[in-house]
Amino acid sequence: MIAGILIMASGDGESEDGRFPQIGDHWHASYSITICEGKEPPFPVSDGGVHTHGSGAIHLHPKNSSEAGKNANLARFIAGTGSRLTDRSIEFPSGVKLTNGDPCPDGQTGKMFLRVNNITMPAIASYVPRDGDIIELGYEKY
Repeated sequence: MIAGILIMASGDGESEDGRFPQIGDHWHASYSITICEGKEPPFPVSDGGVHTHGSGAIHLHPKNSSEAGKNANLARFIAGTGSRLTDRSIEFPSGVKLTNGDPCPDGQTGKMFLRVNNITMPAIASYVPRDGDIIELGYEKY
């Protein structure tokens, strides 16, 4: 099954006090994933300092510098689930891969998107969630 992520946020991923998540922080962002208008279930439990417990939330509590700061981004979160994310594509553990320009099941062309707190974000993979963000990630018809 394809998984989708809803992640909403604003800005460049810095917290309101100008910080990115650091070792010792414990932030949460809710997410959902939509693929061609279909909502996907949350990813199952994943490991690492940027992970999920399978409930539709991203937990950001970096344990080392490789997971902290700008490294606590969506690409790291998605990689922890066994998937892969770029600004132009998403690939799931099932082998399903969608890249900008690929068709949705109805034949219409689609593209990757990220909306954070209802604001469309240009950079997808490098986005660092803030505490309290609502994130919508996915692939939509255009």
